[in-house]
Amino acid sequence: MRVAALGSNALPVAGQLSLDSGLDAMKLAGFLLLFFGFAITLATFFLLSSSSARGAFVLSGIAIEIIGIVLVFRAQLFEVPGGEH
Repeated sequence: MRVAALGSNALPVAGQLSLDSGLDAMKLAGFLLLFFGFAITLATFFLLSSSSARGAFVLSGIAIEIIGIVLVFRAQLFEVPGGEH
């Protein structure tokens, strides 16, 4: 990654971010979606009393978790073994 130094701050040059940082961000987003999907599913049982509302929120939580799993797997598939690009 090329970096332009401005004083003591180091900023990445626009368009020069490495593929690794994008994959790491994708994995982080995937794991956060997994966590928050699980949290939504658990919170549903404590916050809602209507079974139809619970069902809708549980399904949305599961959908969020599936999106998170897909992001993590896609980031893992695009990783180059050995860290070479």
